[in-house]
Amino acid sequence: MVKWVLKHNHDYKQAAQKFDITYSRAYAWTQKYEQANDWTVLKDRRGKIRGR
Repeated sequence: MVKWVLKHNHDYKQAAQKFDITYSRAYAWTQKYEQANDWTVLKDRRGKIRGR
């Protein structure tokens, strides 16, 4: 989804419709990637035990 948004001039509204997600989620994921410039920031870490 993020690659699509970047390719289509940050069209979050159309991305939300295309991928059946909210506008805010499309925006948040894209911003998160752009700030870190690293795909691993988008990895789902729910349910993982944090460092002990």
